[in-house]
Amino acid sequence: MSATLAVFHAPRAIPKNQRSNVVPRRRIGSPHQAEDPRRRAKRGDPAKKRLGRPSDKSDDNGETSGRRQFLSGGLQLLILSSADDLLAAATAAYMSAPRPETVVYIGVTMDGYIARPDGSLDFLPQPEGEDDFGFGAFLNTVDAVLMGRRTFDQVAEFVVRDKVPWPYEGKRVIVVSRTMTQKDVPEPLSSKVTVTAQSPSEALKALGKTGFTRRVYVDGGMTIRSLLEEDQVDEMVLTSVPVTIGRGTSLWGFDTKDKRDYRWSVTSSEPIGRGMVKTTYKRVRKK
Repeated sequence: MSATLAVFHAPRAIPKNQRSNVVPRRRIGSPHQAEDPRRRAKRGDPAKKRLGRPSDKSDDNGETSGRRQFLSGGLQLLILSSADDLLAAATAAYMSAPRPETVVYIGVTMDGYIARPDGSLDFLPQPEGEDDFGFGAFLNTVDAVLMGRRTFDQVAEFVVRDKVPWPYEGKRVIVVSRTMTQKDVPEPLSSKVTVTAQSPSEALKALGKTGFTRRVYVDGGMTIRSLLEEDQVDEMVLTSVPVTIGRGTSLWGFDTKDKRDYRWSVTSSEPIGRGMVKTTYKRVRKK
């Protein structure tokens, strides 16, 4: 029996201020001492069994020992209390779960664009052979990918039409969109992608609550800008491409949260061929 339930079997102590009302015990078997009437009234009908004895059993009328009912009810309360505590703890952990670390990995022209006005990326150098400019090694550092619809449509076109291998194999891929549903995902990719109508920051929070996602690769201009505005980007790997295109989609051009400066530290910078330079930035936040 647990220590919690054992308290029901502890003998009841009589407070000192009540001991004067207790009738002194008579010696058992003394023929000269009459039984006190108060004791007889308290004992009641000798034919009836006293509550609380282990030998109590239900009678024909279905009456049950009050002590046994008390024990049973106490056990139920303990079980319910434990279940409520566990649920409350799980809910608190779920709601307070931190968002995953976020990282952006993208190519940027010298004049600050990540795509042409129509979304084309034809200005980016194409990998040759097994040289992927380090993208494969980078993917090994993340658990999930978060992207917008336009970026997903481009990737899906490469995979479905051009038979390019799915680049995110083994990673959970979340597409944030208010104009796209799961039914819009091409059949070959339906099991590889999850579509959500949540905002990028809401989707990140949901990923953090699963407890299995620690680092997320964020892709797509609108998705990246949305998280940059909310100061929810922790790392940026920007590859400077030696080309100017004049017009296009920019990563920048928004007001920062609370209109304050965002400070970044440079953790590495290296040339990766064809005139490109890859620089890694870490967001500097006050603790």
